[in-house]
Amino acid sequence: MRLGIDLMGSDTSPLELFLPILKITSTLSDHQYLIVFVTPAIFEKIHSLYRSFFDSPLSKKIIFSIADDEIYMGDEPLFAIRQKKKSSLVLGLKSLKKKQIDGFITAGNTGALIAGATLWIPLLPGLSRPALLALLPTKSNKKIAVLDVGGNVYCKSVNLLQFAFLGAVYQKCFQNISKPTVCLLNIGIESKKGTTEIQQAFNKLANLQSNNEPNLPFKFLGNMEGKEMFEGKADVIVTDGFSGNVLLKTSEGISAFIGQYLQEHIEEIPEKFLHNFRRQFSYEEAGGAVLCGLESLVIKCHGHSSPQAFGKAIENAITAIEKDAVGSLKQEYEFINPQKYLERVF
Repeated sequence: MRLGIDLMGSDTSPLELFLPILKITSTLSDHQYLIVFVTPAIFEKIHSLYRSFFDSPLSKKIIFSIADDEIYMGDEPLFAIRQKKKSSLVLGLKSLKKKQIDGFITAGNTGALIAGATLWIPLLPGLSRPALLALLPTKSNKKIAVLDVGGNVYCKSVNLLQFAFLGAVYQKCFQNISKPTVCLLNIGIESKKGTTEIQQAFNKLANLQSNNEPNLPFKFLGNMEGKEMFEGKADVIVTDGFSGNVLLKTSEGISAFIGQYLQEHIEEIPEKFLHNFRRQFSYEEAGGAVLCGLESLVIKCHGHSSPQAFGKAIENAITAIEKDAVGSLKQEYEFINPQKYLERVF
């Protein structure tokens, strides 16, 4: 197991993001390794700060891959991956393409990650684009899969339909939901609400549902407003990356605000409750968003990820690789063959 980790390009210091890597090395088995992509300057700082670690046997669990360049948050994605060919993000994706690593994590430039992954990593058969998939909590204690949450700002109706199949397969594989329910995120439940692309997606999904396809891998429930999401009435919420990203970050902001307010103003609340609240609603416990639809594991963390959040993503990635999660999803996706359904409505 070789997990690639990009420490560069985020809003958090690479030295901070290295802390969970240090902690996790002590839990790795004999066949598990972390490939860390850093620039020469950061490597020198890490080596200087943690000399005792480099003298220990645990240091053999980390292999440093030195990158000559770094893609910054403000860089234009396509320009960056073309001009910064020796950046940590590009080296990581190229290593994944060559099967030199089994998965890749970054908290860097989302656009550059999506562009590079789409160029170099094979997509599932028939899929046009990958989507960032995040799991959010609900009142029913089950996790709802939301996609896209920032990978594709603009989506055509065919993309939204593909995301519906992708989200359904994900929920079936990893939450054991035999026939997930799917909704489109919209400003109202009526079929004529929303953008043209959302209306078209609604009509085509409704068409598939009304045809009583016996093997359709999900049940389409129609449109859903944002206020209903956390009721747990659906298993998958489909949206474009612009709306999905706004939804995700707004939800995280509200959660952080409520948690901080409770901690500061309600002294009677037990610490155990606050701890459980953070575990349930904090983005730090989510472990990043999966770039779903690729034939390899790619996880995108927040640009301002804390060491705790970054560490959780690493733990999740190790588990996913050991369980061949991407292989299971690919097998189920190919078995369902969404393309045969899409050909009937497009």
